[in-house]
Amino acid sequence: MDRKLKLQQSPEWTDDLIIYEIPTKSFTSPNGPESGTFASLKEKLGYLKDLGITGIWLTGHSLSHPDHFYNIWNQYAVIQHDKLDPSLGGEEEFLALIEEAHRNGIKVFLDVITHGVMSDSPLIDAHPEWFKGGSWGMTDFDWFGDHEDLDDWWVKVWVDYVQKFGIDGFRLDVATYRFDLWARIRSKCSALGHPIVIIPEKGPAVQGVTDFLQHGFRISNNHYGLQEQSRVLSDLPSYLQLVNRLQPNMFQVKVLYEDDSETGTGPEHGHALTLEVEGKESEPVPSDGRHEGYEREYFLLSIRGIDPSKQIKQLFVRDYDSNEWQLENTLFPDYRIHRIERHGEAILLSLPMRLPTGQKVSFQLSCHDDGWEGYPVEKSPYVAQGKRSVFGYSVIFAPAIPVFMAGEEFDAQYRPLPRLSPYLFGGQEAGCGKWLYGSWIEWSQLEREKHRAMLEDVKQMIRLRKKYRSVIKPLQVGEDNGNSLPQPAQHQSLDNLPVPYYYQTPTGFLLIASNPYHDKDSDISVSIPDCSDNRIYKVTDEWNGVYSLHLTGKQIKERQWRIKRDQTPRGGLMILAIEPLESE
Repeated sequence: MDRKLKLQQSPEWTDDLIIYEIPTKSFTSPNGPESGTFASLKEKLGYLKDLGITGIWLTGHSLSHPDHFYNIWNQYAVIQHDKLDPSLGGEEEFLALIEEAHRNGIKVFLDVITHGVMSDSPLIDAHPEWFKGGSWGMTDFDWFGDHEDLDDWWVKVWVDYVQKFGIDGFRLDVATYRFDLWARIRSKCSALGHPIVIIPEKGPAVQGVTDFLQHGFRISNNHYGLQEQSRVLSDLPSYLQLVNRLQPNMFQVKVLYEDDSETGTGPEHGHALTLEVEGKESEPVPSDGRHEGYEREYFLLSIRGIDPSKQIKQLFVRDYDSNEWQLENTLFPDYRIHRIERHGEAILLSLPMRLPTGQKVSFQLSCHDDGWEGYPVEKSPYVAQGKRSVFGYSVIFAPAIPVFMAGEEFDAQYRPLPRLSPYLFGGQEAGCGKWLYGSWIEWSQLEREKHRAMLEDVKQMIRLRKKYRSVIKPLQVGEDNGNSLPQPAQHQSLDNLPVPYYYQTPTGFLLIASNPYHDKDSDISVSIPDCSDNRIYKVTDEWNGVYSLHLTGKQIKERQWRIKRDQTPRGGLMILAIEPLESE
């Protein structure tokens, strides 16, 4: 790294973020479906404070098309980035919302549609030279066409939101495109005394520009829901080893030659290619007086088995979370392969690191894109669906920034907006869509015990996360996270339970165990290696609050601990604080 390159750092409050996604028009319904406003959202901030939320991802603020995607109004069909949508309210109402959020200890992040605007946007008429091509049925910015006035306008738009309204950061939809511009935005905001957080959707992230990814580690898949086989549900400690480790088995590769033949690492290609991770390299991008400095980080992947007699037309490298690097990637240009070297039947690729040094780790339970076109019609697009084991074990108590969609916290029964279509374009079958952005939240559901109980349980999870914030905090890529990583606890059970894990606290240990079964209680024995057999410990039930015992380490290990069945009040989890009382 260039020693003169000073990279911008995350604000101190980043580690305390618990991010709650809100679609502005459907979160509240003062006058029926799709009638939510800045003012009606402001009235729910007390609820969010009581829940424990510290960050709102607001997916709806600027002027947008009423039915381009899924036949409903949404932020992603943006017309003008720099104009508030009048159906949501004006500047006075918007400012009042942000100020009230801040009074309640809640940061506010805006959704930024980076690729372009709707094709009838006045911006295209005013500056046709700023645009080139299109995607998503819209017209795209010409980000790499050397339009200095476009660059300046873009920076001004987002700095103005911070300066005028006190916005705390931005979530970048699809791709970042111009890291240099976001570095400048970040620097200008810091100079105003208002440091911000920048959250790309998919990545790759960039040190000195971004803070963490929305899709850091995902619990769900947009097309089918909860990823039941994910190790984050069954063995969180081993899953976290992925944070600082690159292994060949994380990737699948397919090579398309100019003659349209292909080869790859998968069984359909006879495992013809073999992979090896060769290390990392970095590329400092120093400040040029106009743009702030940042650093790109790449990993090196060697591929053997390439036919040296053929020219490569396209190359695909896909990871375990379906992120895909390509030689040419127009939809996700940030994942374009940085460099390729050919050495006979081998090639060496330099690929942008998805999570480079310095980035915080996030765990996404759900987001608005769950329930995407093709989602099973019989399933709810909500992910947790009352599973305390998923919400707690895999998200709230993980050493990561939690991200989840409004309604998850009370196991909302999904109801689509009346205009919501199951199709991305076209508007057919209104009222039958599954896109979670179009969930019409019915707050009256909280009058039923099932939903109230889930809400109280999620509140308790968040209270405990905050109580133990000194140890349950986001991991940072590239740092020695040894003392922050939860450790696996030895365990035995007649049931196939997730691997319990524990944190070392200033006064002892915090043990997290779960029972994902909805139809039975489960018994488990646990052993923490650092618990001495002869020492006496105070063992406190932090989840149910029904006991505080004095036990030796041996008694803790030999005891059968019962975890109540999941999807019931105070079920699905066991959380024990274990503190030594005396020396051996």
